[in-house]
Amino acid sequence: EPSITSIIHPPPPSSKNSVLRRKIAKKDIEKMSSEPIMQRDAESGEMDLAAASSGWNIQMSFMLMGLCFSINHGCVTAVLGLATAELGDDLGGIQSGVLYVMYTMSALFVATSLVHHLGAKWSLVWGLGLYCAYVASFLIAVKVPSVKWPAAIIGSGIGGLAAGWLWTAQGVYFGRSCERYSAATNTSIESTTSWLASIFAVFYVGFEVVLRLAISFLYEFGGDAFVYTVFTAISVSCAVCMAFVPKEPESLSSEQQRTRAKSPLERVVEAGKNLVPN
Repeated sequence: EPSITSIIHPPPPSSKNSVLRRKIAKKDIEKMSSEPIMQRDAESGEMDLAAASSGWNIQMSFMLMGLCFSINHGCVTAVLGLATAELGDDLGGIQSGVLYVMYTMSALFVATSLVHHLGAKWSLVWGLGLYCAYVASFLIAVKVPSVKWPAAIIGSGIGGLAAGWLWTAQGVYFGRSCERYSAATNTSIESTTSWLASIFAVFYVGFEVVLRLAISFLYEFGGDAFVYTVFTAISVSCAVCMAFVPKEPESLSSEQQRTRAKSPLERVVEAGKNLVPN
């Protein structure tokens, strides 16, 4: 029978028991660390550091995409305003007309299928890359006046073709980012959409204004060739940088993942059905 002294002052545990308890505690810690952090925090109702990091990464990826897109597009809009002054009324008007006709045709018949097969990111990479042809056409027209007409028309045709799917790809990247950012930060989709849209709007409008104003500044250091060389280099750099932007997040909507791209014929038939009254 145990004595009173042994009850009041129990003997220290044996080394075997101590080792066993340490092993059990270590296993419990390893088990806790292997559990999904998002699941544990969902049960406690608190957003964890991993979720904040994920949301931050999504936001930074979207901001990088917005920067490349906005700067490249700003270069195009900046030289677009110089089309008539640089190329003359006839060629400048034809060039702008070809640009917008090709943009419309590409948006109707190419954009959806191409973005579906290439994905948003690589559609943006190819779109921005081909968009540079429009900016470069001004440089070629200034450097080699003998090929001014074909350079301007071909460049505007390629640029318009690329512009047709740029906004479709940007919309997919934007929508996926909003969806994932909302889930990662536990915020409403409305708040997330407003936040990311405001970021993109600041980049888009801001760089368009800055690059338009930069034309006057650049003319202080050189002539037309210098200005168009700078804008061509900037637009090409943005297209290259877009290749290093992270891929758009996967959609959380299984229904959206099952949606396939409609062919041009299906789009025309659907549009015709909408015109016919029931």
